[in-house]
Amino acid sequence: MKRIKYITIVATVFGMLGCMQISTPFRSSELLSNTANKMVIVGITHVTLNENNEGRRAFWTQTSNVVNSLEGQTGYLGHRVRRDLLGDEGWTMTVWENESALQGFVRSPEHIQAIRKGVIGVKEARFVNVSLPIESLPISWEDAEIIMDEKGRTRAY
Repeated sequence: MKRIKYITIVATVFGMLGCMQISTPFRSSELLSNTANKMVIVGITHVTLNENNEGRRAFWTQTSNVVNSLEGQTGYLGHRVRRDLLGDEGWTMTVWENESALQGFVRSPEHIQAIRKGVIGVKEARFVNVSLPIESLPISWEDAEIIMDEKGRTRAY
C-alpha cells in the first residue's frame, strides 16, 4: 500500500512539473528606452517539439545561439523566451523597430542556421508578427497566446 501511495505522489509531482513553464524576464536593448510614442513589431513563435531527444537539444541549443545574437541585430529592441519545464512546448518573443528589421533578422545567418539545425526537434511551429504600441511592452505570455490563437499561422514538420 505504501508503494502505491509513493508511486501516486511521484506521478502527481511529475505531472505537475510537466505543466509548469519557465520564462526569461523581458530583456530590452538600449534602443528601447530611446523609443517613445511609436509602434513596434513583435514576432512570436510557439513550437511543439517532437519525441527526438537529440533534436530537442539541438532546438534549444540553436535557440540559445539566436538569443545570444540578438543584440547585434539591426533594429532589435527586446526579447523573452519561455519553455515547458518537462513538456514539449517553447515560445520566443522578439521586438523590433519595424517589419524590415524583423525580416532582416529572419534572413540572418544565425537565424537560418538555427532553423536548419534545430528543426530536427520540431513537430509543429506557429508564428505571428503584430504591430503594437511600444507603451504596451512587455506583453504577457497570456496576451501572446491570445494573439497567436487569433492571428497565428501554423507549419507542421
